[in-house]
Amino acid sequence: MFCKKCGKEIADGLSVCPECNAVTAAAQTGVAEAKAKSKEFIGGYKNFKSLSTTGKILHIAIPVAAVVVVVVIFSLIFSDKYVSIVKNGHLTEFSKTETVGEAFDDFFASPKWKSFKSEKGDRIVEFNGECEYFDERVKVCIQFEVDEDDESFEISYADIDGEDISLIELYAMLEAAYEE
Repeated sequence: MFCKKCGKEIADGLSVCPECNAVTAAAQTGVAEAKAKSKEFIGGYKNFKSLSTTGKILHIAIPVAAVVVVVVIFSLIFSDKYVSIVKNGHLTEFSKTETVGEAFDDFFASPKWKSFKSEKGDRIVEFNGECEYFDERVKVCIQFEVDEDDESFEISYADIDGEDISLIELYAMLEAAYEE
């Protein structure tokens, strides 16, 4: 095959002449074939601007609603009622209005909550997060024992970087968390 622009002989099937960068007949044939085949798919596309207001709302609302439904189902399946009891509860010594979840999730970085049964059969909700303690980033673990009958709870354990902390250190940490 020869280039129509510069006349150089080029290999069959090339879409551009390597000598002058002109588009070859092979490329034009490929474009024509693609255009012909695209007609099969063109009916599937619609100009978003041409849709009615109702159509636009549906195009946006349906995917948003689907995401919301998935999130709600996921949260219902994987929500933990014991974690909710603690997070939605109050440590009244520190605040009667701010919940434990609000205070902890705002004060500590990377807050994580889980519940489990202890070896003694007690229901425990464990909080893990990070904060600064004397200018060092530390990992904090606080465990709450939940009374399943009356859905009350109390702190049963706390540590910083795996080391048990005293009641005074715990209260100082909680004061800081609730002051934020």
